[in-house]
Amino acid sequence: MGGAIGLVDRSGSVRVVADGLEVPNGLGVLPDGQTLVVNEVSGSRISAFRFEPDGSLGARSVFADLGTQRHPDGLCVDAEGAVWVGCYDTGEFLRVVEGGTVTHRVDIHRGWAIAPALGGADGCTLYMVIDDTTIEGLVKGESTGWIMRARVDVPGAGSP
Repeated sequence: MGGAIGLVDRSGSVRVVADGLEVPNGLGVLPDGQTLVVNEVSGSRISAFRFEPDGSLGARSVFADLGTQRHPDGLCVDAEGAVWVGCYDTGEFLRVVEGGTVTHRVDIHRGWAIAPALGGADGCTLYMVIDDTTIEGLVKGESTGWIMRARVDVPGAGSP
């Protein structure tokens, strides 16, 4: 059984608009306003869906395949339509463009790279959430964390 994405309409009703996803986590809308991107943590990829007029999602396509060693966790979108992802198991934050090319990489030296966000006055500060734990510690609720930041050339766009 795979993960799914649900749409909540104005009346509060929920319907599944995409399923069969391998642990979907980070979501974002590209600057075109017509494309949803989503990390598939267990699938080691970022998938993309076009919005349909009724709010549903079109067929899934692969925005970026990150290979079997990288598992994208959190995600944010920049103004050029690239995405920043945290790869917890390889200890890095990556800027990835459609097709899978990694244009920028920020290594962390300890902990898990969990979630990126672009912000600051000009949108060019990359905030990176780090979780310092182990699988066993996570199960027990034992972890600590911090936020790192770095300057980037391309500001954030859209949501998140």
